[in-house]
Amino acid sequence: MTLIRRASDVSQEKSVPAPTITKYEYGDFGTHHAKDVYRLFKTVGIELDIFSSAMKANTQYMHSLSGHFVLKEPTGEDQILQIIDETPQLAMTEKTSVNKVFSFGRDHGYYGRILNQIVFVKPSIKVRKNHLYFWAFVPQDGNSILSSIRALLNYMYGVEETNNLMHVFDRWIFSEV
Repeated sequence: MTLIRRASDVSQEKSVPAPTITKYEYGDFGTHHAKDVYRLFKTVGIELDIFSSAMKANTQYMHSLSGHFVLKEPTGEDQILQIIDETPQLAMTEKTSVNKVFSFGRDHGYYGRILNQIVFVKPSIKVRKNHLYFWAFVPQDGNSILSSIRALLNYMYGVEETNNLMHVFDRWIFSEV
């Protein structure tokens, strides 16, 4: 997995002058992104063999993610697209430019924000035998806002009630961007 990170948020003045590589500071994980994913999946009993690289780019839009997964068995692209389509937190787009996706969020999102966890670039999804390759854009707002709300509600009310309460956000979750 390779993450191309935005250097700063739109409201921030700091930036990087040019693309800057993140050092491998987390042993077998590479960057903290893979370590975070590993720790998250471990909470449900899944131990992933995962490694990540990251680079900060001089942009304020959103992160871009390149993924390569080895699947347990050969899978078709249609199956992958169906899984993405059936998972409400995930969106797809035909757009291949992050500024176009960011602009869509500004024009149509809740206070200009895309609350989905990730937006997959449909033309980039490729399956070769049991290897899945893709690019996606990470809006960040859904990650921080909805994940924080869900965590708090889980703590206060439990998973089942949280699932019911989270439906209030459904109108701001996109299937297509």
